[in-house]
Amino acid sequence: MILLTGATGFVGKQLLEKLLSGGQKVVCLARTPTKIKPAQGLMVLKADLENADVLHSSVDLKYLEDITQVIHLAALYDLNADSNACYMANVVGTMNLVALTRKMTKLKKFIHISTVAVAGDYHGDVPKSTVEFEQNFPNPYAKTKAQAESIVRRELAPEMLTILRLGIVIGDSKSGEFDKVDGPYMAIDFFKSLSIKLPFLKEMPLLPLPMGSSSVLPLVPVDIVVNIIEESIRRDQILGCHHIVLKDAPSVLEFSKLLMKNLGFKSEVRAIGGSVMLSKIFKKLPLPDTFPKPLMDYMGSRCTFDVSDEIDLFKSLNSSSWTEIQESFFRQAITRL
Repeated sequence: MILLTGATGFVGKQLLEKLLSGGQKVVCLARTPTKIKPAQGLMVLKADLENADVLHSSVDLKYLEDITQVIHLAALYDLNADSNACYMANVVGTMNLVALTRKMTKLKKFIHISTVAVAGDYHGDVPKSTVEFEQNFPNPYAKTKAQAESIVRRELAPEMLTILRLGIVIGDSKSGEFDKVDGPYMAIDFFKSLSIKLPFLKEMPLLPLPMGSSSVLPLVPVDIVVNIIEESIRRDQILGCHHIVLKDAPSVLEFSKLLMKNLGFKSEVRAIGGSVMLSKIFKKLPLPDTFPKPLMDYMGSRCTFDVSDEIDLFKSLNSSSWTEIQESFFRQAITRL
């Protein structure tokens, strides 16, 4: 039996559906149980990970007796959220869940959903063996997710722990469907609205943007993420830490060029040097609310993510590429935004 947190989120909703359709029995923890549709094989318990007791009623402990696997997907994913909100949701929530697992006598595996954002401002290939490599963090979300990953590494036995560091989760790899305007969708929304308000921009011969010429945008489609989590459940030997990023994830420059092309810009997109400092300046300017300030942290990123092991390990990751999905991604995003 599986315990799942975060079942009402973008990834969680699709993961829960896949687990139930595959015949798995699932117990979900939710602040508002009514947000999760009743289904065969599903038990939803009222709970709050930010409270030490977690469960709304101690009577519900009996439903945890047969839990063999935990998937910790719940988190506050908001690059604009303040430190306290992120700490409570991501750090305290993880601590309380880990404490609750001590009452699950049959527990064999804990799958912790982390993020590549834990790399912060690291320069080079990001280590998987640790999450503490003297990096600085651009926002409370990244910092608290690193702290949460540190907790599970310290408190749980390596033989039961799987850590999946997700890249920037985008829509379905085939249809392009998505349900939240964040990450690269913020940039698409901004430049689309800009091109409508200031159509002459589309005729500019040159469009300089503050970015590193080789900075990577670590994208991964939601269906690939769901398949990999489900695969991690089925295969006991999948342990340790893994980066879940498309094998040919585009550079920020490549993505920007494709975006402008799909929006009808004739401009040549060029990366401006000193992108890290420029990003900091841009984020402090009184820009429109639609300006994708949170995305600026990726514009000059010097992190790289080695996924050679993951390509061999996960069939889903090996079967999908940015080259194949970019057309449906841009079509769906530009049409809907």
